[in-house]
Amino acid sequence: MNGEDLRELPLSQRKERLKQMIPSELGPILYADHVEENGVALFDKACAMDLEGIVAKGRTAPYREKTLWIKARNPSYSQKKGRAELFETRWR
Repeated sequence: MNGEDLRELPLSQRKERLKQMIPSELGPILYADHVEENGVALFDKACAMDLEGIVAKGRTAPYREKTLWIKARNPSYSQKKGRAELFETRWR
């Protein structure tokens, strides 16, 4: 960020800096607060909203390319089929 390497900072500090950069109004990028409790309820809500799922990361962990991130996927996600192709063509 502005030439500063933030990868050694804990996730919570990196997210605080990110929050300052992302506009609060709706747009193509939204900031999501860190949820520390009620992960099961959050996952259930994501599934009820037909979202792809949630990702869990350690709050105090520094950034690593191979950091353990746990992705809990919605088994009933309606847009799963063809999703990979969407990103292949749209984001190249």
